Amino acid sequence: MSAEPTPPPAQPPETEKVSTLELYFDLVFVFIVTQVTHMVEHAHGPLDVMKGMLVLGITWWMYGGYAWLTNHVSTSHPAHRLWILLGMAGFLMIGVSVPHVFTEGGMLFGVGFMLVVLVHTVLFTRADSKAPIMASLRMAPYHLLAAVLALGAGFTSGQMDWILLGGAFSIQFLSPLLTRTRGFRVQPRHFVERHGLVMIIALGEAVVAIGTTTTEEPLVMPLIMKALMGLVLTSALWWSYFAGESQAAERALEHAQTQNRSKMALAGYGYAHLGMIVGIVLLASSIQGFMVHPSEQEGFPPEWLLAWGLCVYLLSDVFFRIWLSIGLQTFRLGFALLMPVLGWVASHLPEMVQLSTFTLALVLMVVLEQVRTSRLPR
Repeated sequence: MSAEPTPPPAQPPETEKVSTLELYFDLVFVFIVTQVTHMVEHAHGPLDVMKGMLVLGITWWMYGGYAWLTNHVSTSHPAHRLWILLGMAGFLMIGVSVPHVFTEGGMLFGVGFMLVVLVHTVLFTRADSKAPIMASLRMAPYHLLAAVLALGAGFTSGQMDWILLGGAFSIQFLSPLLTRTRGFRVQPRHFVERHGLVMIIALGEAVVAIGTTTTEEPLVMPLIMKALMGLVLTSALWWSYFAGESQAAERALEHAQTQNRSKMALAGYGYAHLGMIVGIVLLASSIQGFMVHPSEQEGFPPEWLLAWGLCVYLLSDVFFRIWLSIGLQTFRLGFALLMPVLGWVASHLPEMVQLSTFTLALVLMVVLEQVRTSRLPR
């Protein structure tokens, strides 16, 4: 008799849908996005904007780290939940300190970031197999070094803050390129849904910006028209992301070979989505600027914030689509490059026309994409 074939090794079960604890956790990250949005809205120069982007970049990488974490560690275990809630406390400390990172809040930011890193490192040792544990341990020294630099910035000021915090961001940004992603397992359904939900919440920040600003201004027809136009603009951005893109991304990850799936997830949901979040922050800041009376506007003209916000968002989306082999790349690239031109044109137009111009451009992009997609063979 011939020997029976050896069965293939059992695969870990697919993670269920994103848990309510993860959704709860995401709210603290969005609080950080809100804080950065306020920083950009009141920025008085490029350095102030860069401060907000630097804080957002440092925080984003560890938020992404928790998305990879919950791909491997169940949130149903009571001990795991307590650890994640402790990490959530660290993110809250970061959020509270955001407006004052470069002044008296630097120490709180550093302590909160160190707590986030330590919880992430410890909890990853509870992963469901040895391979992701070893992969996370390869990354841990980089995370800890970034946390030490962020904590050190709490004891300094001025140029040293820039050096230390810039070093922390650079280490996080480059470390995935310096180490192997082998060992991490990306579960497409959970991973795509997790990032899609944070995109919805981040887009909600723009809607909140509309609502909160209207409560501080006289309720006149021009203000109502701006609010509705801002909602249409944000809705078009939502449509551009969720009209089939999430499903296509999930299919691309499912069909990818295991060794390539982590690289695709890192590039698309790590690097590209950071740019998309930056674009949303600039967009939300610009909407707040449009909603107030021109005499009360601070910092950069809102039309320029909106132009570059949409440009950065769409370019990042193109990068995302290239890595996951999703269509409409050239189409969106053209509209991304158009946005700065519209910014220059809009700066010579009345304020209401400025907001209308960008809104109509983005709606046109969505409509043309829908028409083109409907004509493609299924």
